[in-house]
Amino acid sequence: MNRIAVVQRNLPQYRISFFRCLDAIATENGAELRVYYSLAPGQTAPNGKCFHKLNTYVVFQITMSGMPHRVTIMKGLMRSLFAWKPGVIVTEDISGLPNVAFVALYSKIFGCPYYV
Repeated sequence: MNRIAVVQRNLPQYRISFFRCLDAIATENGAELRVYYSLAPGQTAPNGKCFHKLNTYVVFQITMSGMPHRVTIMKGLMRSLFAWKPGVIVTEDISGLPNVAFVALYSKIFGCPYYV
């Protein structure tokens, strides 16, 4: 079975229905979707087999190009990827650092493509 991992440092409410639809499409086509995410303060966890919450380890603010960014390290991300062994990973852009670096490291070790 093809496994697709999506890494989101937080999961805004408006993305939940998108990922549910994507999970249904993946299942219909013989693939499995897993969305790894952490919650921002005040958010509630979504229901659904594709959603896998990881604890937020460190959160701090940085400024890049004059714009503030919330940096989140997702505790257990590498361990979760190693255990599940996805065939492809989709992650956030530069604002998703340092999780993007973990994804790149996993991809390098296992030769699996990742998309930012």
